[in-house]
Amino acid sequence: MSAVIRVALSRRMLQIEPGQRGELSVTIQNLSEIVDQYIVQVQGLNDAWLTLVPPRISLFPQDEGQVTVKLHPPERARAGTYEFTVKVVSRENPVEFSTAQGTLDIAPIFLFDVSLTPQRKTTTGEDAPFSVQLSNPGNTDITLQLSAADPEDACRYAFDTDDVTLEAGGSTTVPLAVAPKHGAGDEGRMYRFTVRAAPIDAPEKARTATGELACEPQVVALGLSLWPPKRSAVGAGSFQVQLDNRGNTELDLTLEGTDPAEACAYRFEPPRVTLQAGGSRQVPLTVAPIGRPATDKPKLYDFMIRAVPDNAPQKAVQAAGQLECLPVVISFGLDILPQERSTQSEGHFEVQIVNRGQGKLSLELSASDTDEACDCRLGKRRVSLDAEETQTVPLSVKPRYKPTRGESRRYTFSVRAMPADAPHLAKKESGYLEVVRSKGARALIWSVIGFALGNGILLPLLWSGALPEFEGLPFALFGIMGAVGGLFLGLGNGKRVLPAAIGGALGFVPGGFLVMAGIFEEWVPQALWGGFAGVLLGLALAYRWRAIVLGAAGAVALPLRVGLGQALWETPISNLGHEPAALIIDVVIGSAVGLIFGLAVQFLGHWMEGPRTGRKRIEAEP
Repeated sequence: MSAVIRVALSRRMLQIEPGQRGELSVTIQNLSEIVDQYIVQVQGLNDAWLTLVPPRISLFPQDEGQVTVKLHPPERARAGTYEFTVKVVSRENPVEFSTAQGTLDIAPIFLFDVSLTPQRKTTTGEDAPFSVQLSNPGNTDITLQLSAADPEDACRYAFDTDDVTLEAGGSTTVPLAVAPKHGAGDEGRMYRFTVRAAPIDAPEKARTATGELACEPQVVALGLSLWPPKRSAVGAGSFQVQLDNRGNTELDLTLEGTDPAEACAYRFEPPRVTLQAGGSRQVPLTVAPIGRPATDKPKLYDFMIRAVPDNAPQKAVQAAGQLECLPVVISFGLDILPQERSTQSEGHFEVQIVNRGQGKLSLELSASDTDEACDCRLGKRRVSLDAEETQTVPLSVKPRYKPTRGESRRYTFSVRAMPADAPHLAKKESGYLEVVRSKGARALIWSVIGFALGNGILLPLLWSGALPEFEGLPFALFGIMGAVGGLFLGLGNGKRVLPAAIGGALGFVPGGFLVMAGIFEEWVPQALWGGFAGVLLGLALAYRWRAIVLGAAGAVALPLRVGLGQALWETPISNLGHEPAALIIDVVIGSAVGLIFGLAVQFLGHWMEGPRTGRKRIEAEP
């Protein structure tokens, strides 16, 4: 507050209604020693609400003057108390100013309008929707309580909300449902009602709006048709139910289906329908014979459908239809995958079923073997397949008694699939399980012994003079080694002993060429020689193309034989003397060769116990 400017208001409080005018005077005195001009400002009020006359004033020292503040709030000015400040600022020295406080009170004006849309509705007894429109053009919030009544108290009224608060200048719409308490009878009636909106704080200022409700007699007229009237299908037949509400009232309908012999089932989707007056709707209907469908000749079913109004069951309507049930065509495929399997104990198969027909197929499955020597277990005994669907069912076949070790036994089993609706169309397929008992380490042990013996007897034969010196001696020595090794390998394998001995002899004879050519200790020729010898042994043991496994074993074993022999001569074994050391080393490297060939034979034995695919056979039972 400046000490050189004095400001005073003619009155500190002013009350004005919206749209009216008022004014107050501001007295300003110049207490300074210079002539100054003063600018008047009003803070806290909307500038559009006031006018300053004049907006600035010039005063000599100690003189005083007046500025008039004319107030004219608009008609929509919001009611309430507004604090304002009159500020007078020195033009010569703007840091010098003085203020005065005042209050403007805008008086509240209660104004609101109520109307009804539409003013008239027609009903047959159901709720008729109206809209109550409320507006508040006043300058203060107002809370209204809604109610409705008619002179005869013959209607029910339901507002979405009974109390509504309207902001100043706001509007809203409140839904209202009006319904007669009793039906219109045969002649119809007109109800006039009044909607009342009363301010909670001033109920005497309530306003009203009127409306009319025309209640007409209920006319129940329902149309029902079925399309197509006759359907031919395999199993269930599909129809469309056409519903038309030709009356003037909403209908809740229950749909039913019947036939004289009660031989069919009926499924409406949905079974209950609500139709507005003048509305239409289609409802899908499925009709299916009860029990198993025919598989020999068509069968005709006559049926009736009904639509029953809940509030007027005596006005039910009906329509007739026919379902021709065609014979079910059953066609399916049955396979066992793989058809033949070789294993050491239990065999696992898959039963593949394909529904080639156009309808749903239910099958009962069973599995057994001819000699009752196996336990056959199916993953499931019943399967259901849609048209063109394929399913697989796990099957395990386990022999009750295993064959002797080193032997095999072949079992024949069968899977039977019987249609639930046509047992005479059952199918059966046979499968085969070969159980091979592994020989264990027998082949490995005999192979080691055979090649150790075959390689170990060569020097004693030479030292004893049993083999005289001649030009082809190296060929003979390696032939003997291969023959003995092959012989024992055949014995360990339990089959083809003589062919194995011949194959071994022929396979190892080329070693003589390596000796004669002076390349016996080179690894590449040794590998080629070993691969050749291994393949011949594999073919002799009837491994066919799998003989390449023995070929690979030989390609490793013979170069290893040379390297191992050279390494052993560097060990303390060489201190035993030439002949004992040579004999021991020959036995050891022969055992190494036998070990590698034996391991290859063991591997082939397990490999050949994998699945096999044999001839497929499907038998149709009579």
